[in-house]
Amino acid sequence: MGFDKHSICYDEYISPFNLQGPGLPCAPRDASSWPPFLHPTEAQFTITHHPFLDVFPIPSLRENGIRAEELGFFDEDDFCRDVFSTDDDPDGPRLLVWGESWDPRGWEANVPFLKKWGWLVRGCPELLEGTNYWRQRRGEKKLRFITAG
Repeated sequence: MGFDKHSICYDEYISPFNLQGPGLPCAPRDASSWPPFLHPTEAQFTITHHPFLDVFPIPSLRENGIRAEELGFFDEDDFCRDVFSTDDDPDGPRLLVWGESWDPRGWEANVPFLKKWGWLVRGCPELLEGTNYWRQRRGEKKLRFITAG
């Protein structure tokens, strides 16, 4: 995607989608060969943000998160802890990847995640589809949640 995998750990790192000019070391690569769900959104190009959101294959989640961060009501550190946590707390908010990481249908949001971050996944029907697919595979009931923006 055009960024150094080690630099993404630094808080002050800016998404390469916000950097413009010839010869920049972090200029984003041509997205035409990327999976469609990873193509950059308008907010990724126009709002300065940390690149951790750029890696999610759910365009509306990226758009919602970047815009909320710009308005000051998205705690990206809290979100990162929930998404990237390695503890075994079954009641913790989690966004799980069961399939290919670039395919939103391979992702599942658990109920605690939806309770805490539901506003962030509005307009993300592909996450609902993936969540319910994985729940049904385990014999669990489908979830219903609002996906309209």
